[in-house]
Amino acid sequence: TTEIYTLSLHDALPIFAPGEIPWELVDRAVAGLEIDETTLRAAKTALVQQSLLQKNDQITLALHPLIQEFFEHKRQAHADGKQWQQSYIQGLANYADEIPYVVLLEQVKQLTPAVLHLTALLQHSLKTIPDDRLEPLFRGVTRFYGGQAIYSVAQDWAEQGLTILQTRLGEDHPDVATRLNNLANLYSDQGRYSDAEPLYLQAIESGKASLGEDHPDVATRLNNLAN
Repeated sequence: TTEIYTLSLHDALPIFAPGEIPWELVDRAVAGLEIDETTLRAAKTALVQQSLLQKNDQITLALHPLIQEFFEHKRQAHADGKQWQQSYIQGLANYADEIPYVVLLEQVKQLTPAVLHLTALLQHSLKTIPDDRLEPLFRGVTRFYGGQAIYSVAQDWAEQGLTILQTRLGEDHPDVATRLNNLANLYSDQGRYSDAEPLYLQAIESGKASLGEDHPDVATRLNNLAN
C-alpha cells in the first residue's frame, strides 16, 4: 500500500514549482483525493529514505530539479494526472483564501515559500485554473504583498487579476466586483483616494445588481467607501 501511494506522491510533487515545498501545501494538494494521513506520511518517509526527497526542516521539503523533471514526465503519462492537477489547484486556492489582510512579520517567513507556488501557478498554468478558483488565488497573493506594504507588486497582481476575471467571467460577475473592491482597498491603503473612489462605486453598483442591495458584501463596500 505504501508503495502504491508513494507512486501517487511522485505524481503530485512535480506539480509544485521548483524550490521549497511546504508540507502543509502537500496536504492541501491531496485533500481532494482519497489518501489518508497515515499513508501519506509513510509515502513521504519512503521518498526521503530513497534520497528522492530532501527534508529541509520540519515544515518544508525539496526535490532536486532533475528528480522533479523525471517525476513530471511520469505524472503527465499517469491516467490520474488531471485529477492531481485539479486537486492541487483547489488546495492552493483554499490556502490563498486564508491569507490575512494584514500580514504580521512572523507570518511572512511561513507564507513566503507557499506564495511562490501560488504565483508560479498563476504565471505558468493560468489556463488550467477553473473560473471559481481565480479570485481567491489573486486575492491571496495581493494580500501577501499588500500586507507588507509592497504596494507596487501587490498592485500588479490586483490589476492583473481584475483584467483576467473581467475577460473570463464578464464585467457583471460577483468575483469581478470583489476584485474591484480589493483593488480599491489597495489604493486606499496608499492614500490614493481619487483612484479608490470610482472602483468602490463600481463594485457597489455591480454588487447591488448581482447580489441585491441587502447583501453583506454590498454593505462592506459601502462601509469601505465611507471610510
